[in-house]
Amino acid sequence: MKRNRHYFASAFTGRGYLSFWPDYFQELKRLYLLQGNTAGIQSLVLRSLGLALTDRGYSVNYYHRAEDHLMVEGLTVPSQGFGVMSGNHPYAMQKFFPAHLETVIVELPGSPVPNNVSTIYERVLKFVKSAREAYHAGGWTRSTASEQYAANFWIEEFQDKPSCLRHYFAGSVSGGLNFPFDSCKKRYLIKGPLGSGASVMRDILVEALSRRYTVEAYHSIIEPSDLVVLFIPEILVAVVNGTCCYSELSLLSGDTVWDLGKGVQVASCSGTSYEEITLKLAAAGKELDEYYKKLEKGEVYLTAEEINAIISRIIRETVN
Repeated sequence: MKRNRHYFASAFTGRGYLSFWPDYFQELKRLYLLQGNTAGIQSLVLRSLGLALTDRGYSVNYYHRAEDHLMVEGLTVPSQGFGVMSGNHPYAMQKFFPAHLETVIVELPGSPVPNNVSTIYERVLKFVKSAREAYHAGGWTRSTASEQYAANFWIEEFQDKPSCLRHYFAGSVSGGLNFPFDSCKKRYLIKGPLGSGASVMRDILVEALSRRYTVEAYHSIIEPSDLVVLFIPEILVAVVNGTCCYSELSLLSGDTVWDLGKGVQVASCSGTSYEEITLKLAAAGKELDEYYKKLEKGEVYLTAEEINAIISRIIRETVN
């Protein structure tokens, strides 16, 4: 049975605006770039295209916007080697495209809405970077060696090379998506002091990759070098880091819990530091929500015929 998946490829993080799209570009032969109109209309076109492809039996990967988790910034169809994404995405630029990738512009009816995107990005990032500072100030003390290891991991895994490791973000400042826990046979949950699970997650990742498993790694937006979830599709096992300030998960039957905080008196994920971080991320989300409400006033709505024409063109040019 074909199954669609939903991910975050991009995020406002404590280290700036980051995206894993360059990794995905390597696997595509052709990329369609939607130009014109607003993010909301582009998302509508992408979702409509995804539904049409699903009806034809293809699995679709949807990538949600860092600015609004209810909107889609792009999609890929791995079996057909093509993708479609917003042409105004910060990473939809020639310098991020591999030499083999063919890019095709698709003009949408309606002119792009003038916007001060760089200004809003700066305001949002200010809140998230502040949340990262609170995360490090109130949490687990990392050794210099640990920090160096984290930096090396972050740099190494961004290189353009084939890998069994798939990178995503665990959420956005506007909200999150459901992880694929419904398909898990086994789930491990790490609890403990704020940030204490980071090194354990890296050790598990290295061990899984050394055994040649394909791993989906979901990164924290607060501290991108920290991993929130590791999912191994082949054996349907998930490891969840409950120490990095994401919503606490309720225990499920069969869960195995690793508590790293027994006898350790430092901040946990339910104290003042957690509340401070949550408030900062909420403020960032509010900034984006108000910004996009203003943009919606400039939308030019597309007719069903216009949307169908775009869908028909892309399917005609890509589906065997």
